[in-house]
Amino acid sequence: MAWVQCGTVWDDDGEHSDEQVGKAASVRFVNPDLPGRRVTVYAYPHAPEKSIVTKSGSIETFHGFEHDMDNFGIQSQVWFEIDEDAAGDADDWEPSWSEIKYENLDTRPYSGPAKKMIAEAERDALAWIMRFDASRDIHWDGERF
Repeated sequence: MAWVQCGTVWDDDGEHSDEQVGKAASVRFVNPDLPGRRVTVYAYPHAPEKSIVTKSGSIETFHGFEHDMDNFGIQSQVWFEIDEDAAGDADDWEPSWSEIKYENLDTRPYSGPAKKMIAEAERDALAWIMRFDASRDIHWDGERF
């Protein structure tokens, strides 16, 4: 068999990165031939962090970080998980192994106020998740890597 969708697509599945700046959409897959294996795919608006530094004469003061909206886009995360004790497709898994792969998606350029950019990217991230094709995009044999 192949990887099949488990449950519904979520349009707001929490926070998964310090660089996430909007809602994360997600979808989960299981493979009936690989019990205890699960793949969850997330996509969300993303902006890397940049340092906030002021300078007075020769003294620089660090004030923390802010999101760099000039490098804004959508990031995906694919979580590969193994739970040897899992029964079926239960949500109460305690993974004994997991690995995450990140990818910055090739998206349209976003511009305008940050709120508008984030709303547009949330819609695009959800659309990307809804188009995600497990048979095309998941090539995991269920083993640790």
